[in-house]
Amino acid sequence: MPLLTYPAIDWLEGVLCADHRVFEYGMGGSTLWMAERVRSVSSVERDASYAARFPLPSNAHVTIAVCADMLLHAEAGDAYVSAIERAGGPFDVVLIDGHARLSCVGPTHRALTEGGLIFFDNSDKPSYAPALEQLRELGYLRIDFSGTRPLGSLLGCTSVLSRDIAAWLRRASPPPYWGRSISELAWH
Repeated sequence: MPLLTYPAIDWLEGVLCADHRVFEYGMGGSTLWMAERVRSVSSVERDASYAARFPLPSNAHVTIAVCADMLLHAEAGDAYVSAIERAGGPFDVVLIDGHARLSCVGPTHRALTEGGLIFFDNSDKPSYAPALEQLRELGYLRIDFSGTRPLGSLLGCTSVLSRDIAAWLRRASPPPYWGRSISELAWH
């Protein structure tokens, strides 16, 4: 499972198509989960030993690249941040859930299809606000999916952004509800 919020996972399940091409900053369970649903998944990961724990299907590829600054920013030309430029885009969906997230916005914007979708995880963290503001200035509309996530009980937020969010909303196959009900979170 992706370690996104449950409402975001549910929404993603309803909008992914078999012909989509996905790029991820940070690989893991989401790589395997999406590879079952899309044409291809390209990821960049900084930790080779972590990446080796995941048996990849034939439609998934992971590039190992050390990120010079693992927190918010990276220098221009950083191998991790620029991996999307070498991955053969354009991409329909990009997941920003790795390192140097503030530096990943520009390359993501350039590598995304015109109406492509960005998933930005942990968007509730104040340190990521400049990235979300930059995307807003580039014309992206945003929907926030707050809730818990697999392997955790703390609340968080995953945002989806697109310059054509209406097309994604029309494509969505809604479940009975997005997310988890409070009864599903109650201790039994």
